[in-house]
Amino acid sequence: MRQAIYLLPLVLFLLLAGTIGWFMTKNEIEDRDTQALPSVLIDQPAPQFDLPPLAGIAPGLARADLGGRPALVNFFASWCLPCRAEHPILMALAEEGAVAIYGVNYKDPEADARDWL
Repeated sequence: MRQAIYLLPLVLFLLLAGTIGWFMTKNEIEDRDTQALPSVLIDQPAPQFDLPPLAGIAPGLARADLGGRPALVNFFASWCLPCRAEHPILMALAEEGAVAIYGVNYKDPEADARDWL
């Protein structure tokens, strides 16, 4: 009887480890695309919004500015390393004129944001 009490934690651990392992491999079995980012907002109109302008640079941004056309709204900050990496790509895309690109500054001092743009 005492041996059974000592084996109980081991049995519970093995059962828990097996359950976790099964759930981790379940995604592979179901053939899911792990690169996809599902969202209920895809193909939906943008919500109403009205953002203030960056002083001296550009007007603010509102839903009405998008005009029902495809647009890319990029949230950026001058201190953000991925933002620095994507900046030249977005600038080249903007020069092509295929899609309207709007930038929204995130937690940046106004002077730093102005220098970035």
